[in-house]
Amino acid sequence: MSTKFTTNSLATAEHRRRFSEIVGDQHVAVNRSLAELLPIGIGGVVEYFVTTTTSQQLVDVAKLAIELKMPYQVVAGATACLPSDVGFPGLIISNQADSIFFAEESRQVVVDSGVSNSTLVMSAANRSYGGIEFLTAIPGSIGGALATNAAYDGKTLRNQCLKEIVVFIPDTDGGKTMTVPITELPDTPYQRIFTSEAGFQPIILTARLQLAQLSQYEIFQRLKQLRSVVNANRGVTFSNFISDIPLFERRDLRLPKPPDGVRYSLKNPNILTIQRKKDVNGSAIRSFIEQVSRTLSNGSNTLDVRLTYLGYWPEDDEKHSTNAESL
Repeated sequence: MSTKFTTNSLATAEHRRRFSEIVGDQHVAVNRSLAELLPIGIGGVVEYFVTTTTSQQLVDVAKLAIELKMPYQVVAGATACLPSDVGFPGLIISNQADSIFFAEESRQVVVDSGVSNSTLVMSAANRSYGGIEFLTAIPGSIGGALATNAAYDGKTLRNQCLKEIVVFIPDTDGGKTMTVPITELPDTPYQRIFTSEAGFQPIILTARLQLAQLSQYEIFQRLKQLRSVVNANRGVTFSNFISDIPLFERRDLRLPKPPDGVRYSLKNPNILTIQRKKDVNGSAIRSFIEQVSRTLSNGSNTLDVRLTYLGYWPEDDEKHSTNAESL
């Protein structure tokens, strides 16, 4: 990628017009700071930022981006991404598709990928449908939980209740929508369904889940037990498994101190939270995470970083350059 954003004002106006035809002008932003657009409150300028509110809009915007040869990346809650200070030269699609359809006879639900995990849990609970309470301990959206096979206590949507997903698959002709059954999806927790980090990515549109008939009392008792985990997850999840290391080992390891504006969660050391009132530097956070990873790798532990680096990172250019010279 390049840090050079659109300078042709006619092209910019035309691209904005075409995106606006799909989602409405109020849902299109051009050359805006990601710090203003994402809940994390940090990040440089994004070339185009388009908010979609339906699965069809999500497909249409992705197809237009492919036609315009504009790299895109999809976010929903953006709880597991770290925006670059430099920015994102291309299109970020904010997936806010929020349809939830319950089939009462089969106790199944078809849910848009932009729906938050907690919203789905509560909507199901109000109908005495359960079996997905663990989702409240996973920050973010249904699409994010599916794409990363996110887990809590070994439970994932894939191994608990997923039946199938509907996915947009991009290609040079624009792309196609297809249904993918559970048997074709990976079963390992936190094994990503799609590995591409840039360019034209496959997009999860909807999921069909099988729910269980439970009493509301039982459901809310389960939610009560998860309350402390939910409270600990308020913030941005950057890394995991630090809490699996005994406290005395953590002290011996002398993990590096987080940069200004970042801290370990007091309740859960797996969580790093952003103090939004402070001036936080994305590159400093990434450097810190890499320092923690190196510190742990010097011992008998490893750090499983569950985080997408969003945008253009000069650090990556330096790494690729170094690697090329060493060949």
